[in-house]
Amino acid sequence: MYGQIIRFAGPVIISQLGHVVMGMVDLYFLGQLNATYLAAGILATQIHFVALVFCMGFSYVLTPWIQKYKLQNNGLWKIQTQFAVFTGLFFSVLMLLITPLGVLVFSYLQQPQDVIILAKPFLWTLQWSLFPLILFFSCKQAAEAQGNTTTALWISLLGNSINLIINPLLIFGVLSIKGFGYMGSAYATLASRLIMAVAFIIVLKPFQKNTTVAKTSLFSFQTVKDYLIPGWYTAWQITFELTAFTAAGLMCGALGKTILDAHGLVLSWASCSFMCAQGISAAGTYYVSGFVAKKDILQLQAFIRKQILLVLFIMIGFAVLFISLKSYVPFLFTNDAAVAKQAAALMVIAAAFQCFDGMQVTLSGILRGLLDTQWPARLTFLGYWTISIPLSYYFGFILNYKAMGIWIGLLFGLCFMALSLFFRLRIQLNKLKDKAILN
Repeated sequence: MYGQIIRFAGPVIISQLGHVVMGMVDLYFLGQLNATYLAAGILATQIHFVALVFCMGFSYVLTPWIQKYKLQNNGLWKIQTQFAVFTGLFFSVLMLLITPLGVLVFSYLQQPQDVIILAKPFLWTLQWSLFPLILFFSCKQAAEAQGNTTTALWISLLGNSINLIINPLLIFGVLSIKGFGYMGSAYATLASRLIMAVAFIIVLKPFQKNTTVAKTSLFSFQTVKDYLIPGWYTAWQITFELTAFTAAGLMCGALGKTILDAHGLVLSWASCSFMCAQGISAAGTYYVSGFVAKKDILQLQAFIRKQILLVLFIMIGFAVLFISLKSYVPFLFTNDAAVAKQAAALMVIAAAFQCFDGMQVTLSGILRGLLDTQWPARLTFLGYWTISIPLSYYFGFILNYKAMGIWIGLLFGLCFMALSLFFRLRIQLNKLKDKAILN
């Protein structure tokens, strides 16, 4: 069973890491300019990711419904796939339209003024890239829901290769052609995401004739009930999580460019381990929804136990890695000794919450496979916005622990999330057992 999880999760992890690596490549080249350009890129990316993850959240609930309908030989899975693409694109356009609000918010964030001026056009360019990236994610999630994890992997590798090649060319220029400066990094991201979306459409052809359905059925009550409502809660769940880290970043920004840069660098590094846990979480959603559709409770319980043990083993390994490399990793992204020293200190806290972070995202994926999205969204709000953020402010500003205090607050929220989602899972499993006994 461990082999099943790894075979499914492996391509998903590499694909997800591709998006993190794309951001890390951007930070690397921005860091070669100076700390101000790096801080502007980090600030714009944090705001951009709030819009991105909200749109992505809707596609996450495709897996359990496609599993269920395909087992029943029900053609509704095709409708759900098309509806997911439509929903993602609709919210992408909506997020683009409200970007001026995001730009306006910059003025009230108590960030360095020179950073804010540079961050505004960077954010606008990233927001335009939402449209192709959400199209990519919708196609990716639909493919993974049917067990196809390799297509997204190869397209992600293609996108990252293109981004790596054109990033320095657009920033610094080539031969006698002048570059765009720091904005070249944003243009490289936009171009890479466009190519990834087009590539997925060409490979999978999601709108081919044999998947078309009557126009009225695409927006039927059944489609909206099965997809839009669970998707709404899932979107808010991951938005609550990301906005908490964004708020932590803004608090770090209020403490100066050095701390903001250190926070952004460590967060990018920690995102690598998180994506590994998220790949295992995706495998959990896929297999758990399959076991539920087949009403195989014994296999379901065995799978969940092994999945939890696997993610704990992997995240402990990352914790050891973080501590071992804390003095070396920051210098891969910056030549500023002050930023590197601050980042090394934060990597110790990042190491401390690896297990809790891995557990909470894995348990969320399992619960999603059980079609339980409402309570995880509520618990995520409680964990991050009633525990993490108040404690981050208290430790960071009242007790004056600064960046360390902000990250300690995040650690407390992740502990709550892991424990509360574990107890929620036990409740759901007991309900399934009771149903099996009654039947």
